Amino acid sequence: MNVPVGPAGLHGLVVEDYADTAESTKLLLSTSGHEVKIARNGAEAIEAINETPPPTSRSSTSAC
Repeated sequence: MNVPVGPAGLHGLVVEDYADTAESTKLLLSTSGHEVKIARNGAEAIEAINETPPPTSRSSTSAC
């Protein structure tokens, strides 16, 4: 099965407090050629965004 993939080499920020979920998401994106940082909470996310400008598009998922 061929799955369409977006352009490689994008920069992303995963904001997730569950370490396993954050690491697996980072691994999935990294193996597609993207540079990924992890923030464990809102404060770390703001710090990471201040260090590197945010991407032009954003995606959010949440579990209840």
